[in-house]
Amino acid sequence: MAFAGIADSSSFFRDLEDEGLTLSGTISFPDHCCYEQKDVDKILTEFEAMGAEYLIATEKDGVKLARHAEFHGIAYSALLEMWVADPGLLQNALEKLLEKPE
Repeated sequence: MAFAGIADSSSFFRDLEDEGLTLSGTISFPDHCCYEQKDVDKILTEFEAMGAEYLIATEKDGVKLARHAEFHGIAYSALLEMWVADPGLLQNALEKLLEKPE
């Protein structure tokens, strides 16, 4: 089961599935969610109801939830990895932005 407190959680869930994960369910929280106890309870209730084997969240949400012992051993963070197809274009754009005006 996956959950996320980001602006477009559906794209996060889709990315997980595209990577081969089978999600028994998903829960979306508002962007920048602070994860109060009621949120933790909701996640754990759904987790048990779905019979899920694990929880997976964004790396950002994983950091926020590390203080909740209830998640230790059952929750994992998905790490974001990105690459630039043509790094030269990005480098040129950045250099242009960083140029000092004359």
